Amino acid sequence: MNYKLPDEIAWIGPDLRQLRYYAEEIKTKAQKKITNDDYFGVMAFCFLASQLERFDSMRILITHEHFEDASTISRCMLEGAAILRWTLKNGKVSLSRKWGQFQAVSNWRTIRDLEKENGPPVNPQIKAKIDLILMKDGRKFFKDKHKKAGLKMSNIPNDLDPFIPYWHEQKTISVFFKDLEALVFYRFFYSRSSEWTHWTPASLAGNAKFTEGVIHAKYKGKGAVVPAVLMGFQSVLQTSIIMSEHLKLDYTSTLRIIDERCIEILEKKRDDHLGLY
Repeated sequence: MNYKLPDEIAWIGPDLRQLRYYAEEIKTKAQKKITNDDYFGVMAFCFLASQLERFDSMRILITHEHFEDASTISRCMLEGAAILRWTLKNGKVSLSRKWGQFQAVSNWRTIRDLEKENGPPVNPQIKAKIDLILMKDGRKFFKDKHKKAGLKMSNIPNDLDPFIPYWHEQKTISVFFKDLEALVFYRFFYSRSSEWTHWTPASLAGNAKFTEGVIHAKYKGKGAVVPAVLMGFQSVLQTSIIMSEHLKLDYTSTLRIIDERCIEILEKKRDDHLGLY
């Protein structure tokens, strides 16, 4: 598909295409190098594959001038990049292993909800596999009060969910950005783009207009396109660098050159994009 960028961000087009090409190459090479016991490699690969899918979705939306929706996707991409970088910084092996194991907790919750609501029957083999994983590792995800009370996987009451809400045990996404000393991205992009994501009056009502008694609402949100593209770009770039460095692939220097070139151009266009600073 031919992607189209608005004039104010068209300068980044060649670098977007280059980045997409190299990121796909990294993903392809990673497929053959990552082993089942490489916990961080598995996590980083999943994040890179997802970043690329979202990257393409963002570009399609921008081509069709759905700029606010593109911003929502790049917001999600930025969150993923922050989580992966935070994992790398705070416990590359232990946290990525925890990330992978927590899917059993998520599946346990889904099964519990289906059983409570008399939903579709769960494959007994799948349920047995999840139970086996949790019998071995489940207690590490118990809330502290249940650990102290001596609760075991084998005697969880039917009305109790003893597990922590999230694998990373953080209460808000801002924790990741703060720990990475990147709160500027959280405040000036992640938080701002949440208006559209959460259907706030500020993002919707202000665009409703009456013309001769007929209501109209247009949500092009062209002001969102520059930060959306830049944050999506950075999310794929940083995830690709992490994957390249983890597997010792020879892409990091090339990716950093692309990044430096974009930063140099952006600095020259700083006055045009004051909303980012």
